[in-house]
Amino acid sequence: MSKKYATEHLPEIYKSMKGRWTISSQLDGVEGFFNRGIFLVKKGKNITGEAKAIMKRLPTEAMQPSYARREITILAGLNHPTILQLRDSHVPEHPHETPWMVTEYCEHQTLKDLLQTYQIENRMVPEAFVWHVFDSLARAVHFCHHGRGSSKNWDPVSHRDITAFNVFIKADPTEEADTYSYSIKLGDFGCAITQSEWTNKVLDLAVEDLPEVDWDYRPPEGPVPTEAGDVYQIGKIMWCFFYLQTPDKNAVCSILTEQKRRPGHKKYSKELLEVIIACLGKDPDKRPIAYDLIKTLLKERLALIKDGKMKFEPLTLLD
Repeated sequence: MSKKYATEHLPEIYKSMKGRWTISSQLDGVEGFFNRGIFLVKKGKNITGEAKAIMKRLPTEAMQPSYARREITILAGLNHPTILQLRDSHVPEHPHETPWMVTEYCEHQTLKDLLQTYQIENRMVPEAFVWHVFDSLARAVHFCHHGRGSSKNWDPVSHRDITAFNVFIKADPTEEADTYSYSIKLGDFGCAITQSEWTNKVLDLAVEDLPEVDWDYRPPEGPVPTEAGDVYQIGKIMWCFFYLQTPDKNAVCSILTEQKRRPGHKKYSKELLEVIIACLGKDPDKRPIAYDLIKTLLKERLALIKDGKMKFEPLTLLD
């Protein structure tokens, strides 16, 4: 994308970037109700450099009051290896000008892309990688709701829209044998809200006042901002991996019958299915909290490896 294109079609963004970023191209086919365009950008004016990042145009204050500022503020406070990192942002003073944010670049796209690759090839995703994804998302949700152990006055964040399309895969080189060299990054906090804002009596917010989430991932109790709701959505993603298919609104009701009619699950362990079912419990009070989920995943995964029931297999990824 040339400087001429940027100045003609994105004049507000081009001006507000102040030379910090150069737009390389626009990414097509990117879903999301609250993005007004996704762009590949480079640091500074070095278009041929390797410092890639992703820029997202956000809705103006006139279109969606406080949504852009909320997403940027929340993401700025979440510094964790399993959460997409914010690199830069701009919230204009004028309500009709366009806000934007820049996040780290994940070269292997999303979990949805990965699932589609394996669906086309009719192959199951390696179980070792499925556990890796499961653990990464549990850690991301635990951090969102509780911060680090030393965090004081932490304001819990409910993501509310954890879907396969909002989880990214980033190269993360490692020298360890039998270890995947990919980081799993939870992103797109456009539907997220902090506990302090949700419980603010002056604002008096209701679920209807919040951004609408993906219906295929809605918990049975509705899209209320809770840790239990985020854990349910993790379970829904893992359900998609387990059965190698797109989400089903009735997954909780059909999961046991799916076991009998879909043979693909036999390649996975019963331990994996049991943890998935626990996350998909209809009663939010009976679902595991993220911390307990992390402990369970670690214990079960190590036992499977020790017993020789789960071996490392290479992964097929989109570049």
